[in-house]
Amino acid sequence: MSAASPALGRTHTAANGEARLAVAVVAVAIALLPITIPEGPVGIAPVDAVVLLALCATLVWAGASAAPLHAPYVVPVAILVLSGAVAALLGPFPGMAGVAVVQDIVLFAWCLAIANVARTPEAIRTLLRAWTWSAIAWSTFLVVAVGLGISSEIGVSTRAGRALLTFDTPNSAGNYFLVSLFVVLAADRPRTRLGRVAAYVIVTLALGLTGSMAALLGLIGGVVVGGAVAIARRRGIASAVALLAVVALASVVAIGIARRDNLLQDASHSPYSLIRNSIGRVQRSSTPRLGRLSELWQLRASAPTLGWGPATTKLVLKSERVLFAKEAHNDYVAAFVERGVGGGVGIVLLLGAVWVRGSVSARRQLRLPFADALRSPVPLVSALVAIAISGMFHEILHFRQVWTLLGIVAALHLWAVDRSPLVRSSITGGSTA
Repeated sequence: MSAASPALGRTHTAANGEARLAVAVVAVAIALLPITIPEGPVGIAPVDAVVLLALCATLVWAGASAAPLHAPYVVPVAILVLSGAVAALLGPFPGMAGVAVVQDIVLFAWCLAIANVARTPEAIRTLLRAWTWSAIAWSTFLVVAVGLGISSEIGVSTRAGRALLTFDTPNSAGNYFLVSLFVVLAADRPRTRLGRVAAYVIVTLALGLTGSMAALLGLIGGVVVGGAVAIARRRGIASAVALLAVVALASVVAIGIARRDNLLQDASHSPYSLIRNSIGRVQRSSTPRLGRLSELWQLRASAPTLGWGPATTKLVLKSERVLFAKEAHNDYVAAFVERGVGGGVGIVLLLGAVWVRGSVSARRQLRLPFADALRSPVPLVSALVAIAISGMFHEILHFRQVWTLLGIVAALHLWAVDRSPLVRSSITGGSTA
């Protein structure tokens, strides 16, 4: 027995080293998420090289440690991938649809890598810090560049004055800053209150510079739901429902005032580009978007039962010479139109799987070492609400930051939640047994 101990010790040490390497490479990939241009063949971006290294490092660690691997979201993603693959094979554009299916698989693998390597408090802390500090740095870079008038060097659309940073579109940039803001809220950095407030402001400013209405609406929805969850944890569900009712009433009143006083039209002519390119775009973008939804509805009516194929909406609309020949810009409609009935079932199941993991992490206490790694999981639930809202206006399921968030939420659910039957629910005030 004593002769075998040194070998076992070396194996354990090697596995620990490979685990630290896997976490480090994943953290670097998270920090480089915004580097999506220049775009290579089939949508490959510079950051994908680091993502591939992270996947390889995760596999090496898993093989060396023989640690049990978990596959959260596997059922809904499998349904989406299989329905997409069948639609691609039978659809009119199998090449493009097939590429989209491969992208689905890679993004899911990235999500699984995060969910499995982030199984310790140190790993979760490392990944959250990497995302927090890199998001603050990217936001500061963008805001300072725009403020100094050198924004053309870091990607500001000359057509609409909307910031791109190093993303391919302003909307993907806005989604990145949206998710990052809630990650910063959840993490324990910066340490000081003043530093945290400054971080919130700088990331929010960067989000506003992208002019993404989907991101702004997601921010509002995420903050409201996050506030309701926080109140429910402290004062009960009744107080949270009352807050939501007040917010709903205030929203109806605000919309009525905006329409009566033509505030949106005034915003579209504002001398301030931040207002003009965000709120001022509501009326300009709503009409074509409603027209696109109408055409997508007609396209769904004529679609095969198994769908046209992933990422083929624009090509199908072009072939039919419709007015708004663009992508679906809606994850939920796209799932039905492009992947058929299976896609519809898959997207509903994915929403349910994500919400269950997020809500459990928010309702239950985290085990003490993990509780020290982040201030609160509630902002991550807010981020889930925000991306769910954004999915009604853009196809965000091909955004790398979205699957990064899903991986972190899955990791908390797998490794951090205290599942003791003696833990009392802070929302219901009763036993969770």
